[in-house]
Amino acid sequence: MIIGIVVAGLAVVALAGWLLMTLFGPSGGDPTPSVSPTVSTQQSTPPSPQPSPDPSTSTDPSPDPSPSTSTNTPPGGGIEVGMGVSVTPANGWQQTSREEMKNFTQLSNGKALLATQAFRVEGQVSGTDVVASYMKQITANMTGVSTKTPSVMDVKNSRLSVGIGSWSGTRATSQGSVKLSYVTIMSVRDDGLTVMSTLIVPSGTTVASVQEDYLEMTNSLLNSQLKA
Repeated sequence: MIIGIVVAGLAVVALAGWLLMTLFGPSGGDPTPSVSPTVSTQQSTPPSPQPSPDPSTSTDPSPDPSPSTSTNTPPGGGIEVGMGVSVTPANGWQQTSREEMKNFTQLSNGKALLATQAFRVEGQVSGTDVVASYMKQITANMTGVSTKTPSVMDVKNSRLSVGIGSWSGTRATSQGSVKLSYVTIMSVRDDGLTVMSTLIVPSGTTVASVQEDYLEMTNSLLNSQLKA
């Protein structure tokens, strides 16, 4: 099956509060999620965006979903992800990579990266299943990993199963070893359309400093997924 990430129409304020409590807890701190077992159903490998925040850096997602057949046009200011899904960049963010055949789009504000992708999944797969699988794949190539167990995100929409997870650690890149923090939200629609919204933040930048932008763009993805 193909794994992807989906975003739904949520209230930004409510989502922001939920995200803060889930990632940092009542006392705050760095994201520290825990690795969960791999999804047991058949599925393809989730995307593997390169972690450098340099706008010139491209990503190389591993799954190869079929090209999108949707003719949906992104709303004003929206950037196509694929399969009828689009993302609206927050102020200061721009597209830095696009893989049309893989329904993958990456954005950056010069300090952090947002990796988005659209897929189809088959079978009884939840958003947390996709998060757990993606987390396991990425952390396998990192050292000094600190994780937080994927959680269910209640988006108040019965069509979507949404999961969220976060982790941090050191990853080897073409520019050397870099300490990175990841936050990923995966949404699976009831017909299998799935989207990913993954925030990648290097040391020197905090998740909190780009949280508002991340939530704004994730909300645009979720709204787009529901309409696709």
